[in-house]
Parts: sequence; structure tokens; C-alpha cells
Amino acid sequence: MQLCGYEGTDISKVVLEDNKDKFVVQAEAEQPDYSRYHLAASMLSYINNPTSISDGLNYVGDCVAAEQYKAVFKHIF
Repeated sequence: MQLCGYEGTDISKVVLEDNKDKFVVQAEAEQPDYSRYHLAASMLSYINNPTSISDGLNYVGDCVAAEQYKAVFKHIF
């Protein structure tokens, strides 16, 4: 599947690997917060293969607010 001229795996590399620092929040003297990174990975995984059966690999058990999804979506695009 193509999105914005990228294949699914290519856009995941560009967004997640090349821009990882933009998704990981590092507070001073605390562990990094990967919440936005994992949410972006999950969203991109679905975009890449929306018809597949979920294997739970990208499942996030905590319920997050719709605003968090919107913020990550804006961050990706």
C-alpha cells in the first residue's frame, strides 16, 4: 500500500526511525516516555495493512483519549 508516495514500510522507517526523537518524551531524571512512539507505530501498522487480523503485537492495553490519537496523527503528518 502506498501513502503520500511511500510504501508502508518506508513511511514507517521515515516516521519512526528517522524521527524517533520527536516521538519520545525525555523528562529530566526520568525514564523516556515512549507512549507517542508506540501509538504512532500502531497507527502506521494499521495504515500499512488495514484488513489483516490483529495479532496483538501493536495493541496498547491502556485506553487513551481521542485527543492523544489526534496529536500523534498530526505529529506523523
